[in-house]
Amino acid sequence: MWFPRHQSILDFFRTQVSERPDAVALKEGKNFLTYRDLDRLSNRVANRLLALGIRNEEIVPLLIEKSFHFVIAALGVMKAGGSYIPMDPRSPDQRIGFTLSDTEARFLLLWEDFVPRCAGSAKSVIVVDEKLSSFDLDSEKDPALASDPARRAYIIYTSGSTGKPKGVEVEHHSLSNLISVYHNSFGMTPQDRVTLTANVAFDVSVGDLWPALAAGATVLIPPNDLFDKLEVHRVVSWVDGEKATIAFMPTALMPLLMDAQWPVHLGLRFMITGGDTLRCRPKPHHRFKVINGYGPTENTVWSTFSVVTPEGAGLPPIGRAIGNVSTYILDGNLQHVAPGEAGELYLGGEQVARGYFNREELTAEKFLKDPFSAAAGARMYHTGDWARLLADAEIDFLGRRDDQIQIGGLRVELGEIETALLTHPEVSQACCRPLLKDGVVIGATAHVVPVPGSSSQSMDAELKKHLGVILDPRVIPPLYVVHKAFPMTPQGKLDRAALDATDATDATDGDQLASIWRANLPTSSESLRDDLNFFEVGGSSLAAATLLVDVEKVTGKRLPLSVFGFEPTLAGLRRALSEFQKAPIELITFREEGDRRPIYCMYHISGDVNAYASLSESLGTDQPMFGVLSPALHDQARLPSSIEAASASIVELLRRRNGELSPVLLGYSWAGLLAFEVARQWMESEHQELQVIIIGMDAPMPLLSRRERLLHFLWWAPSWISEFRIWILRWMKRFVGDKGNRSKRLKGIFQRMLTQPMLKELPKLQAWADSGLPREHVLMGFRYRPKLNHPMRIDLIRETHEYSDRARPTRPYFQGHKFDAGWHKWTGHPPNITWLESNHQDIVLPPTVDKLAVKIRSAMDRWSGL
Repeated sequence: MWFPRHQSILDFFRTQVSERPDAVALKEGKNFLTYRDLDRLSNRVANRLLALGIRNEEIVPLLIEKSFHFVIAALGVMKAGGSYIPMDPRSPDQRIGFTLSDTEARFLLLWEDFVPRCAGSAKSVIVVDEKLSSFDLDSEKDPALASDPARRAYIIYTSGSTGKPKGVEVEHHSLSNLISVYHNSFGMTPQDRVTLTANVAFDVSVGDLWPALAAGATVLIPPNDLFDKLEVHRVVSWVDGEKATIAFMPTALMPLLMDAQWPVHLGLRFMITGGDTLRCRPKPHHRFKVINGYGPTENTVWSTFSVVTPEGAGLPPIGRAIGNVSTYILDGNLQHVAPGEAGELYLGGEQVARGYFNREELTAEKFLKDPFSAAAGARMYHTGDWARLLADAEIDFLGRRDDQIQIGGLRVELGEIETALLTHPEVSQACCRPLLKDGVVIGATAHVVPVPGSSSQSMDAELKKHLGVILDPRVIPPLYVVHKAFPMTPQGKLDRAALDATDATDATDGDQLASIWRANLPTSSESLRDDLNFFEVGGSSLAAATLLVDVEKVTGKRLPLSVFGFEPTLAGLRRALSEFQKAPIELITFREEGDRRPIYCMYHISGDVNAYASLSESLGTDQPMFGVLSPALHDQARLPSSIEAASASIVELLRRRNGELSPVLLGYSWAGLLAFEVARQWMESEHQELQVIIIGMDAPMPLLSRRERLLHFLWWAPSWISEFRIWILRWMKRFVGDKGNRSKRLKGIFQRMLTQPMLKELPKLQAWADSGLPREHVLMGFRYRPKLNHPMRIDLIRETHEYSDRARPTRPYFQGHKFDAGWHKWTGHPPNITWLESNHQDIVLPPTVDKLAVKIRSAMDRWSGL
């Protein structure tokens, strides 16, 4: 792949400033910066550094949260010819102090709040305040420094095998190649809107940020707390609301995102993930492509990409080499292994980093001469990863060859944890080993030998607390094994195999569950108390997602997200697994207390009820509320054959639980069909009318004759053509110019006009087509034709943003254009309709969900007063 090697990110950026100065470069909430604004503000930073005497490639650490300020500062450093180092403000002070000490930085750019953490660490501390007022006197003129492909652009510190983090030095030509890869692979244009979701100290943020600014696109900065809680719907809502087209998402969150309900008209084109082993695949209805990326920091963010398909056996591969990157799978003699055989993965090409900062020996060990390249001075990086070449030429990642492991998406070298353990005054020796269950790494085990005379009581609690101020919370070992002395081999070396044999992998399920809990929770070991709330003691959404994946690895039981979300304690997790052992969970409790009539929420197309999570809080503490789960959620073999069959089992469940108060049936979206059929069967069998509240769901599709469908087309086509005349003119222009496909286009129109929505047409309805359980539920909805034995009352809550009183001429079976959404035909009684200012996605999300709760309570009170 050709790319402009002589150009740097600064050249790309200057082009965009020249061509589209008023385009939005950065957006954070309601605030934004144009390319002109970003250019002049970063020039101020550059000129300040130049005035202070910054030298070529001089290191400038940045202790700034992900924000406009971070981008301005990083760009300003590069404009001044320096190299920026992103530092995570959430890192322990000791880690930040090490970085500043290791680089001996003269300059430091940081937020005002972080000044006390860095006292005396640099000669020139430059405070970046909220309004950048400290740069008011600096020139806005571009320093116009000449580009140098070999100049160092940035340094990112990663875990170190000797116990010291190591700084990876990346040059401008490597970054320029990555930019070109993004532009070519994703067709990136100024119309794109790219999310900056990765932590700025994680090298993926380089891929999120600079290719977008080099293309003239808009970079979207999320709220700081977007991933703090287990609220995947917030992530979906933010991506949709910001009209993002390209987004990186952490691997741990991918299973939840693939099961989430995504809006019909989502603008997302690519979802990129990486940093850990991907264990899920997209659904056929997802309009965006999922890209599984692999790449160490030492090879400039990404080295391979794979487009993950919905179908396929086993875990998704990591793909093929991106442009100007070479991948080699070699044996111990640096010879290529045969396809299908395992070997070590080496990386060559334009993106190989310069090396490790001030670590010549380690650089020589890991960055080798590339014997397979004819380019002068070509080098390759020894990843230490084990891989094999598949039949389709994609690479299958098999894991680590050395003591470097991945924990929670973080690449960690066990030596760093060992060194941190040895700083404790009561630890004489330390050795860390991967904690495995069924061959999968779920954390690390810390083996320690105490100093003579010390007590080993509560050693794990003390050590965990000690490591908490040194290490990233995600890498703190969950298990600690105390030895009087380490086992040794006959050659006098530490017997790591013997340590592995004493590892705690054979612990009981309860102990293993506690270990997983502790491994995913960045707090002290008091978190093992059964009654502590996961989120209230520091757990994040990513940690919770990883925890549920780890639980499934160890127990083989996949708990619904909602089960953990509504009782996020260790005791709740144990109870859920115990109940799962007896029988699959069919009902969860949102709230049991309260004297109002209980609400039973029907499961949506995923089979889960997590869409009602926020509603349960908004309805108040006096409202009992339960969620009915699909019996196929744990075992798809138990999938009911129809809406009627699914409803019959729910009727039996309600009979077993029926108390003095009549239940209320609630159905959001597809679940509205389920709620209606349950109420219909209950009336038929129990001769009692239940209140049904349907949120945002059209009536079942009617059976129409061909004559009715033709009349529908003739009636609606004129007004539709008038309203969309501009679109029609564009379509006709394409139709006239597309000679080869005219008949195909016309055939498609008449098929939609005259054909009932049969299974063969389902792939065209991309917003609903799905694999597995969601697809089966949608098909059940297409087939559903309820019987009307008695008139029924329903409460229908509709979203104003989804309503149009004009039907689509070619979709006569859709009922959304009718004021009652077509329900009167099936109920025999006009529905009680309530309108809410919202769209379909946001109606169950804060802050709109509070208004929804008021509408539901009013509907219940009105029903009770009849």
